[in-house]
Amino acid sequence: MLDSVMDWAAANPKHAELAMATTIVVVANFLAQAIVKMKKSGQSWLSWDFLAILRMASWCIISTPIVSIWLQTLTRTFGEGADALTVGVKLVVDQFLFGPAMLSGFFLYSGIFDSVTKLTDCITPAFGKIRNDLLPAQRAGWAVWIPTAILNFSVVPDHLKILWINFVGLFWNIGFALMLSEMEDSEEGDARKTKAKLS
Repeated sequence: MLDSVMDWAAANPKHAELAMATTIVVVANFLAQAIVKMKKSGQSWLSWDFLAILRMASWCIISTPIVSIWLQTLTRTFGEGADALTVGVKLVVDQFLFGPAMLSGFFLYSGIFDSVTKLTDCITPAFGKIRNDLLPAQRAGWAVWIPTAILNFSVVPDHLKILWINFVGLFWNIGFALMLSEMEDSEEGDARKTKAKLS
């Protein structure tokens, strides 16, 4: 069976990248939810937020090809060199232009997804999330993604770049999901306080 999977992956590298990335995101989201359940007493292990998992998986399906094309564009534009200048330029362009754009895209996509699945206006709050949470989330991401990008641009072979990003992404996605959970808890707490003051 493993041979069949490996043969399929070798014959369909882009589909394999996408399947691997989506699987990693789903596993990371399940693990993040499990950690949140452990932190919060009284939560049932049988209650999973499948919409959150679907949101992350569908974003992964959209973003993985974009990231793959982006990495190819960086290589075409700045070359394949592993010298400090080439790696530095790729790093700056990737982390300070592409990274914030993708994170903004994620917040906006989440707002659209939530609007459709919850039948409420979640797009307007998504712009507020971009305004208020983009910089803190990006700063947190730089601690992980700058070293990851340096290694990706300097030592990771082209055919393993997406795998490397997905491997690091497993841990980042757990942390990011936990950070989003804390942000949502904070927003819900603020809403309850505001409602209590108005009552």
